[in-house]
Amino acid sequence: MRIFAIYKYCAYGDFLSKTPYMKRKGRPMRITTKDTKLTGICMLSIIAVGVLSISPEVDSTDFLTSAAQNAAKVTLSGVSQFVVALLYLAVAAMLFPTISMNGNKRAIGYLCLTAIGVALIAVGGVIISGILVFSQELARTPVQDPAMAEVVGQVLKISRDFTNHGYMVLALSPGKILLCSVFYTSGFIPRTLAVAGIVAAIISMTASLLVLFQVIDVVTTEYIALNTPTALHEIILGLLFIFKARPLAQGGPAMLIPGYPWQHKSL
Repeated sequence: MRIFAIYKYCAYGDFLSKTPYMKRKGRPMRITTKDTKLTGICMLSIIAVGVLSISPEVDSTDFLTSAAQNAAKVTLSGVSQFVVALLYLAVAAMLFPTISMNGNKRAIGYLCLTAIGVALIAVGGVIISGILVFSQELARTPVQDPAMAEVVGQVLKISRDFTNHGYMVLALSPGKILLCSVFYTSGFIPRTLAVAGIVAAIISMTASLLVLFQVIDVVTTEYIALNTPTALHEIILGLLFIFKARPLAQGGPAMLIPGYPWQHKSL
């Protein structure tokens, strides 16, 4: 088996540079670990920028007043959401060539679901901006019907919660399940980590369904606890990609390389 693995490495790689090659349309293409590390950085950036996208002013009970008083913070939240959307798209674009080699249909499904999630994140950012503008207009101009203004504000807030914490997660989580299933079969990451990602995605979907059916609220201990596994998995996966990087666009049974202990011989 060792000789067989070395033969495959000679066929696809260079022992001196330890940089594997991938043949595409008859022309060799050098693949490095830079893309893998960049993907890991983007994954960790999603968590970091996601923290900035949290807006206590919009989530508070008196959001129609506090949003106008903290316009800069609310604007930062909306911009951060847009950045998060771009980072999700970047991760999907960098991973797609690799996972499509090991599961083309699942890779396409992952890419499509991520695109839907990214669009919903952008819509959520627009709604946040709408809440800010509406709050500022209420502060400038006295309304004749405060009750109606409160109803409009609540509709905007609930729409934002359902978009960001409901439907967006219901789009990204199935995509994550497809991604981790490809990782599981290809051996690109440890199988235990791939299974953990699938379980975490299912838990996040459960939390989003509870939000949509108004069983729990967004800013609650229950909701945060149910989404913690997904956040931890993203952090661990990002660190793995950065510090244990292996070249993207290679993986699976056709490219077993000595030195990656989580690649199973059965593959």
